[in-house]
Amino acid sequence: MKNRLILLLFSFVALLSYAQTKQQADSLHQQGRAYLNEGKIAESRECTRQAMEMRKTLLGEVSEDYITSLNNYALTFCMEENYAKAVELQEQVLSLCGRLKQPHKNIGMFITNMGRYYYLNGNKVNAAKMWEQALPMVEKFSEIYEFLLNSLGSIYSDADDQQGLSRILALMEEHNEHELTKPCDEPKCMLDRALYYSSAGNQAKANECFHNVMDMPMDDEMRIKVFESYAHYKAMTERDRLTGAEYQFQAAMLRKNTKGEDAEYAKSIFNAGLFYSFAMTDDSFRKAITCYDQAHDVFEKLNNAPMIAKCQQMKGNAFSGLKEYEKAKECYARALVYYETNDKESRDYPKMIERVAAMEKFNKEYDASITHYRQAMQLYEQRGMMEEYANAENGLKMCYAYAGRSMSEATDNRNQDAIKAAEREKLDKLINDEKAI
Repeated sequence: MKNRLILLLFSFVALLSYAQTKQQADSLHQQGRAYLNEGKIAESRECTRQAMEMRKTLLGEVSEDYITSLNNYALTFCMEENYAKAVELQEQVLSLCGRLKQPHKNIGMFITNMGRYYYLNGNKVNAAKMWEQALPMVEKFSEIYEFLLNSLGSIYSDADDQQGLSRILALMEEHNEHELTKPCDEPKCMLDRALYYSSAGNQAKANECFHNVMDMPMDDEMRIKVFESYAHYKAMTERDRLTGAEYQFQAAMLRKNTKGEDAEYAKSIFNAGLFYSFAMTDDSFRKAITCYDQAHDVFEKLNNAPMIAKCQQMKGNAFSGLKEYEKAKECYARALVYYETNDKESRDYPKMIERVAAMEKFNKEYDASITHYRQAMQLYEQRGMMEEYANAENGLKMCYAYAGRSMSEATDNRNQDAIKAAEREKLDKLINDEKAI
């Protein structure tokens, strides 16, 4: 009887010890998840590694808890962009899942992660296989289901797999119709609906949803998203450039007031300038110039030379629209300095030379204009940009005409065959595009 009591006592102590150790492992696993959500990858990996080792000792590798920790461990390597290591570990996850007596409750998510790591590691074929395998295993109409549809659609589109793409698009439409049956009483949902209707070509419903979301209470970050989305919709879908510009400008000012003059603000105010430019009125051109100046100042503080040049280029376009050709030339010349110094291989380099030439032509600086036109044409010819060559040649001929000189002096016509070929190619493309529509 005494021996039996001792055995029972030992069994109780062992069970208590096991429960405490399992609780410690669970705690470490949860702490690892918390660190991961905070972006603390090193801390997350260490906690998850300890949880893995404890769960392996307690439960063995072929157990749901150990496999779950291993999945999270693989994720820490993905977040550090060590995709090869993430692939290696996730393959172990799926191998162990295959040895379980019953399917792991998160098997769909594990296979989805496997596809993601394959994709990020450059293996799109295996990524698609994994995502196709995961599709029927995850909850239909869930966020992960939506991710799988979007990811597969992107892969099939890039691969020009029309059969695969058609099948996924049908599932996307089914998913979207399901989403539209749900209650929608918060800004993100209503904005998503507005964007969906816009992409589906239903402008009446898109406008209705945009107006609904703007009437909802929301924080500044959400309001910025709403304003920028509506701005793009008005400017690019409804071609109401001025309204689009006004909303984009409001979004930019809200960004500035909430987060200061950072890179996102600079991009936002630059886009407002673009939409104002697209409106093509004297007033909108002047507003565009103000926006480009504000964007330029921030990009200058950030030492973002390409965007500084782009601001000068777009500002030059606006001055050209106002027929203030001297100011336009000064802007183009500043942009040209960037390309001459940093990026002569860019296709925009000869185009910027041609823009300077055009402004010099309008300013009656004919000799300088002729020199720049010929410089641009030489670069176009060297790069096989014959359509652009033809446009520059026409500009050069007009420059000769304005200068009172014979247009026949402008060119020796040696590239006429190449120019005609480029024109035929352009015409063929227009015809094909029209057929596609």
